[in-house]
Parts: sequence; C-alpha cells; structure tokens
Amino acid sequence: MKSRIFRLRRALEESHDPSIGFLAPPSRRSLFPSEVPLPYQEFLRQADGAVCGVVTLFESEELLQQQAIGKALPGGRHRWFRIGSVDEKALVMDTRMNTLHVVDPEEKFDPDESLGELDYALLTCVFGDDYADFIADPADDPWYAFIKKVPA
Repeated sequence: MKSRIFRLRRALEESHDPSIGFLAPPSRRSLFPSEVPLPYQEFLRQADGAVCGVVTLFESEELLQQQAIGKALPGGRHRWFRIGSVDEKALVMDTRMNTLHVVDPEEKFDPDESLGELDYALLTCVFGDDYADFIADPADDPWYAFIKKVPA
C-alpha cells in the first residue's frame, strides 16, 4: 500500500492537474482517537485523506463527525466506522472483520457483502482496476485514466 500511494502521489504532483485527484500528505498526528480502527490509522499515516474520482477518504480531523450512519447498521457504531464515501454512498469499515463496505441509502444493506479487507479494497477498488465498478463510464473518468497510467 505504501509504495502504491507514493507512486500515485508523485504522479499527481508531476501532472500539475488538481482535477484528477488528491492524496493528502501523511498525518502529523502521533496518536489518533481510540475509535479510529488501527488499519485506517495506518492509512492515515500514509495519506491523511484523499479524493480519488468518486471516492473520498476522510481526513483524520473530520472522521469522528462522520459516524452517525453506524447507528443504523447491524451491530451499531461499535461495529461500523465510516471512512469515506463513494458518490452519495457511505464507505464503512467493519471493525470486527477489517472489511470495507459500501452502504447505499437506496438499497438494503448486506453486511456479508464486502469489498474485502481494508488494504486490499483500497489497492483494488480505489487505487486499482476495480475502481471501474464505481463509475458508469470508465472511459470518461479522469481518476480511472490516471490509475491505469501509473504502474502498480
């Protein structure tokens, strides 16, 4: 994960086109609130938030204010931690299983359907080819075109 983020960040800086996306610098925090799952803390130590096409990964400062959705999910706020969004859908982490899930407010939520463990999901669905599943037309998406150009 660390090397992929490094390569993407460097390529974004070289592109000089902020409309493609954004990977924040690593968090300067030495400690995070205990509610923030350890795997997401590790991500924040690499990038304190990101905007990757239709995917937004929250920065450490706003995380705790984004947790209301957990109340409505099976197991409540102790099980679910929102780390971002995909368009209008919430991107939540199952803190027991370390898996990432997309919660569409228009559909019934199935906690057994996940994108995989956090690192895998980020590498494949945000920074990799499976990002195409989030968009209607990959050919017209600047983030998708960008990640296809940057070697994994």
